[in-house]
Amino acid sequence: MGVVFEAVDEQMNRPVALKVLMGDFEADPEARARFYREARAAARLVHPNIITVYDAGEDQGRCFIAMQLLEGAPLPMYLKRPEADSLERKLDLMIQVCEGLAAAHAEGIVHRDVKPNNLFVQSDGVLKILDFGVARVTDSSMTALGTMLGTPDYMSPEQARGEPVDRRSDIFSAGSLFYFMLSGRKPFPGSDLHAVLRQLQFEEPGPLRGVPTELATLIAQAMAKSPDHRPGSVDQLLADLVRFARQYQADTRRLAFSLRTQFEEQEALAASLRDTSVALGIDDAMPDRLAHFRSQYPFLVVRGTSVESIPFERSVFSRVAQELQTSRDELGALLQTRYRCLRQVEAGEQAMSDGDASSAVAMFESVLSDDPDSARARQLLEQSRSLGREQQRRHERVLQLLVVARDAIATGNLGVAQARCSEALELEPRSEPAREVQQALSREQRRVAESIQRVLERFEGALGRLAFDEAEVALAEADTIQSDLQVVAEARHRLAETSAAAAAADLLRQCTEDEIRMSRAAFRRGRYNEAVQRLEAFLEVEPSARGAPEELEYLRGLRADIAQRTAAASARVREQLAKAAAARDRGATEDAQAALREALAWDPTDVTASEMLNDLLLQQLETRLALERTRARDERLIVSAPMLAAARTAMESGYVALALSTLSAVQRIAPDHEELSALVEEVRRELSNDDRETSELKPLPPLQPPLTGGEHKPITDSGVFERAAEWARSTLRRR
Repeated sequence: MGVVFEAVDEQMNRPVALKVLMGDFEADPEARARFYREARAAARLVHPNIITVYDAGEDQGRCFIAMQLLEGAPLPMYLKRPEADSLERKLDLMIQVCEGLAAAHAEGIVHRDVKPNNLFVQSDGVLKILDFGVARVTDSSMTALGTMLGTPDYMSPEQARGEPVDRRSDIFSAGSLFYFMLSGRKPFPGSDLHAVLRQLQFEEPGPLRGVPTELATLIAQAMAKSPDHRPGSVDQLLADLVRFARQYQADTRRLAFSLRTQFEEQEALAASLRDTSVALGIDDAMPDRLAHFRSQYPFLVVRGTSVESIPFERSVFSRVAQELQTSRDELGALLQTRYRCLRQVEAGEQAMSDGDASSAVAMFESVLSDDPDSARARQLLEQSRSLGREQQRRHERVLQLLVVARDAIATGNLGVAQARCSEALELEPRSEPAREVQQALSREQRRVAESIQRVLERFEGALGRLAFDEAEVALAEADTIQSDLQVVAEARHRLAETSAAAAAADLLRQCTEDEIRMSRAAFRRGRYNEAVQRLEAFLEVEPSARGAPEELEYLRGLRADIAQRTAAASARVREQLAKAAAARDRGATEDAQAALREALAWDPTDVTASEMLNDLLLQQLETRLALERTRARDERLIVSAPMLAAARTAMESGYVALALSTLSAVQRIAPDHEELSALVEEVRRELSNDDRETSELKPLPPLQPPLTGGEHKPITDSGVFERAAEWARSTLRRR
């Protein structure tokens, strides 16, 4: 019926959506009345989930409605976005639809065209119900019985049959809409209109797969073919959806807490695995096997983000549960292998102490076959093999050990040199070559110690600047000078602790930034107290969070300033309301509307001003509707005037049948004409009395237009009246 433009309300200086009746319908009183009825229906509704109507009227013969301009996307487009994929988000949209329909039903308005394209999701996530063009006020009978209005894909069976509809028809349409939101397909996907109507009347939609049974049952009840089998009201459907959403959220929360328990168990497994790895001398490439979960899912950390502060999406928790199970299986299998290897290493050491070198070698080789990364097993294997060879060739190996020691000193492998020299001295404590090698080794150790000291000084400087990569390079250089130094191991432990502390500080900073961002988001949405209380609660848990106290003071100041501004705006609103009431009482409607618009400019959410303005708009609409009905009646009377004149002329000349035919045409055009009943009765009386043969026909005088103001003026309306007069003359001439 209309076209919508983006426009600017110059008086209120705000963007609006301007709906204008299309030119083809402007001359149709029925279309104009339906257009104004849409404005009247929407103007009666003040609700966050229903589009707001600012004004309605007529300009240069064009009917218009000024509405709220929305930013976002229609529901079908919004459902294609990733953020709309979760069941929790779809439940929120379904609840908003029911809340908007409940507000409309409370005002006695049945929408009758609830479908995806009549729903709009704003950028802030608030859903708006649009297009009350086919809505019916329950005390109105404008739409004739048997007329089908609306979209067949989502209308109720009784509406498709053209029967009277009530609020339960909107419940069926809402159920069909929810089916589409959850399944991505229409509930009755017929190939043409006849197929859709047949399915609507006699077939049930396909089952909802992947949807909780309780929710699918609620939607099936809303889509019952008989209105008596549906929920009695949208409020009942809304209560059922809210109850299901709360239960679904509670189940999700319990799943989240169970995931925390599983994660804590895996942390214990990881700690045991690290202890076992250290005992085996294994340097894991992944020092923290659960770091992925900590970074990707911070809610699993008990001292981090709480479960209550994250969105409850079941799909996320299900994926985490699967990943945790996989990780648990891997950790458990690896831990069992490490435990078995550790027991074998300890048994091999005991065999070495007992002098059973062959048994020790077999055990250490078994350990290395299971886990080749065990440095302890490899070292013990070498020792056990050396012990076996020494038992056979103790005397012959002294010189060989000293050669190995000298080569080790030359290559910087002082640990090996010390081991070989000590072994040689144990074999021959009085060996002069062994003492010489020992002295050379001592000199090299002093030199290495000085080099290590310089490297450690560089390490300390890098660690003080938190340059962890540079510190790691320094430790790697120390390893190249001499490996397995206790001081280097201690430095590496300090590096790990400092790095972990820096990571913890960075995590606290990220958490602080997240809390500040969410508090600001709540503040922008008007939840001022919630934003302030959120930061206060966060500071109680983390009093050392940098930036949070300053942000808290800033939000408190903004809240106080907003409260002051709100008080001032309320005073101005009360002043404008009083002015509007006075203007309304003295009949100055335009002044009253101007005052009310001024009040809404100060506070667009003021219900009293909106209701007073809606009442004034409704009064104007009623007046315009009355004028439209009067104008239509006058047009019908003008059209029927020349036809009545032709009928009277035919009566006077004795053409009773022609007069009766003409009066029948007049009765179809203007059944309520005041002269029509008398003329029809006169013609019927003449026909009942005229049983004799037709008397001689007399020529009819030419049809003259009615006199108006003493002059003969032709009546024209796009040639209708001229054609009617010519038809009457032609008929008389033929007779």
